[in-house]
Amino acid sequence: SLRNGGDSEPGGGLAGNGQSITGVWVTRHYHGMAWGQDLISSAVDLPPNFRLRLYATRDKAADIQDPFAGKGSPLHTLRTGRPDWTSILVEAIQMAHEKNPEGSAVGVFFCGSPAIARQLQ
Repeated sequence: SLRNGGDSEPGGGLAGNGQSITGVWVTRHYHGMAWGQDLISSAVDLPPNFRLRLYATRDKAADIQDPFAGKGSPLHTLRTGRPDWTSILVEAIQMAHEKNPEGSAVGVFFCGSPAIARQLQ
């Protein structure tokens, strides 16, 4: 699991090896994420090198309640509108090089619209 780093060795797994994960979840409306509310609610308990970015592309900010507001976790956000993929990827690359200046790769896992896949390429 991500909570314990996915590794039973002390200091191993995501929590202790210098890696980071930025999860980006995009839906038209925030209520489309309802089936993942347990994950969203528990995100504040994840290691600090896990960031969750939620995007509701068709909602207005005034119409949704940020599940992370008031929980003291600036690592996780809910935004309206479409993600700025360039800034998300640049941030991931910068974080990777801060942790490991010799590192040469940032992995991207994607599931969704072919139009977004083309943007990410």
